Amino acid sequence: WNAGAGWNPIASFTGNLNGLGNTVSGLTISRTATNNIGLINALTGDVRNIGFSSVNITGRDFTGGLASTFATGTIANTYVSGSIVGQNTTGGLIGNMTSGTASNVYTTGTINGSLYANAGGVVGYMTGGTISGSGSGMNVTASSASGGLVGKNNGGTITNSFATGNVAATSGPGFVSAAGGLVGINTGTSSISNSRASGNIVGNGFSTGGLVGQHDASATISNSYYNGTSITGYLNVGGLVGLSAGTISNSYVTSSAVVHGAQEVGGFIGDTNSGSVTSGSYSAATVYGEQTGAGSQNDIGGFVGRINNGVNASGNYATGNVTGGSNVGGFVGGIYGGTLTGVHATGNVYGSRADSTNGGGLVGYAVTSIALSKSWASGNVVWGTTGFANAGGLAGNINTPGTIDQSFATGNVQGGTGNVGGFVGTNNATISNSYATGNVTGQAGAWTGGFAGANWATITKSYATGTATGG
Repeated sequence: WNAGAGWNPIASFTGNLNGLGNTVSGLTISRTATNNIGLINALTGDVRNIGFSSVNITGRDFTGGLASTFATGTIANTYVSGSIVGQNTTGGLIGNMTSGTASNVYTTGTINGSLYANAGGVVGYMTGGTISGSGSGMNVTASSASGGLVGKNNGGTITNSFATGNVAATSGPGFVSAAGGLVGINTGTSSISNSRASGNIVGNGFSTGGLVGQHDASATISNSYYNGTSITGYLNVGGLVGLSAGTISNSYVTSSAVVHGAQEVGGFIGDTNSGSVTSGSYSAATVYGEQTGAGSQNDIGGFVGRINNGVNASGNYATGNVTGGSNVGGFVGGIYGGTLTGVHATGNVYGSRADSTNGGGLVGYAVTSIALSKSWASGNVVWGTTGFANAGGLAGNINTPGTIDQSFATGNVQGGTGNVGGFVGTNNATISNSYATGNVTGQAGAWTGGFAGANWATITKSYATGTATGG
């Protein structure tokens, strides 16, 4: 009907729609060249107690199952199921949400906004308002800013909500894809609390995370988690967040998760830049750096792949095994200036290539500056059998002045022909009040030591009890 275009959206609705528990079935709209598509174009009223099943909606920009735009009012006890296709800003319930409250809403089916950005299982683009007690089982695909619940959150509040659908962002290497199990991009003064995601996440470009793809400065995440099985991306790939400059607290990733990526890959965060993770967060994910070729698989960590610019990640821990090619650590792969206090890692660390370099039970590689204290690692470090390895029970290569105090390593270390130590492979920092107990094995020609393979700084009040062989 309507020459194949189907339903003509209501231009605006400002009243109170109470569906009394009824369901509208088979809503069909096919307007591929038309913006502002949904049952309603502009919603500024209340919608309650109604369902929309087997919808089949196609629009251009600002497309939603219930409304194109939601500016004020309340949507409660409402669900949408079916297929929704749009180009830019596509949501299972709402395309663009600027204010109002969505409470106890649910969506299921598929969202396809693959030509452009901002696709979410409930809301495509959120600049204000609150989503609470809501969820989505939608499988979501977009070019970028693809999220299981919200594509891009720029100032809204999400609390006590979840997403279980699979999420994909199709922008390739060299572009920000920003795929997140709950939110693709969390920016501005946005907040996420007491929420979770469990779908499989795939991002072909930058910033892929189990909960959030890209988490910007001023945004917050608290008491939230990822408990799915697979996060796969290229650069900035994390079990909870791909790329983070915001604040995260009391959140975690379960042992069911496996994180795959090429560079800057972490069990909790792929890459942090001037953000913070306050005490009480952890990752139990297994982490793999999996791009082939020399120089790839860089900055791979059990908790965070890469730490930049003095990021505070103190009081947190990782328990999963970590495998990578270069700069690989049980807690952090590469630290480029930062402070770590009271962190630990218990997973084993493996070099994925014969020429793997810079592997440590806690820290793979440190440069610019480091202040590490009251921290430890217990996993074994099994590193490359050829090449210049730099393998250590706590750290592979501390290539910067700094301080390490009151820390220890208990795992065994197997290295190649480089510098292999029970505590540190290569050291340029001042170390005090620390120890190592693991056994150390290096190949012929390696510099092998029970505490340090090669040391260019001061070590005081420290010791090793393991045996050292090779070299």
